[in-house]
Amino acid sequence: SSSIKLDQFLRFHYLGGLGLTYWYKGDKKKTYETGNVLMEFGHRYSNFRSMTWGHLIIVLSHLIDGDFSSAIKSIQQSLEVSSDPFYSQFPRLFLGMVYVYSGQFKEAEEPLQEVITFSKNLGTDIIGTPAQSFLGVVLFSKGQMTQGLKKIEDRQRIWKENQARYRYAVLEFVLGTLYFYMVKGTDSLG
Repeated sequence: SSSIKLDQFLRFHYLGGLGLTYWYKGDKKKTYETGNVLMEFGHRYSNFRSMTWGHLIIVLSHLIDGDFSSAIKSIQQSLEVSSDPFYSQFPRLFLGMVYVYSGQFKEAEEPLQEVITFSKNLGTDIIGTPAQSFLGVVLFSKGQMTQGLKKIEDRQRIWKENQARYRYAVLEFVLGTLYFYMVKGTDSLG
């Protein structure tokens, strides 16, 4: 019945938001548990979107303590269950993000470019804008400091205008780190 589908839809979004909230708070255990609940929910209702997000919430739990190898494994599992072209871009975005966070800048470029291309072709800024931000860090790491900083600052302006405070704050941190490297006299991160 349609009420069951609506209930599933609402539960999926509630759990996804709950997982993000636990991640923002730094609660690894609850983030991980919420990811598992999302996956179980996805298995029960054959909902690949829920399974995809379950793995991605688990990725976030691994990022809390810097366990990049486990995060990448969860991303790969997320890619395996995602059969929707749009939903498969989220694991690619996360893969690029994890590679940037772990300093694997060369590895980050391909998945980020794929997300950016997909976003440009279909107008999915929800994934394209963060991918552009992380690509800015990749460009900076390759010694293309001006282009990299411009990408990051452009995305930061967008997030400030849209009052996306968390995303804006993350880019403030990223810019501070990049400016530190500039002052230190390093021409790249790599």
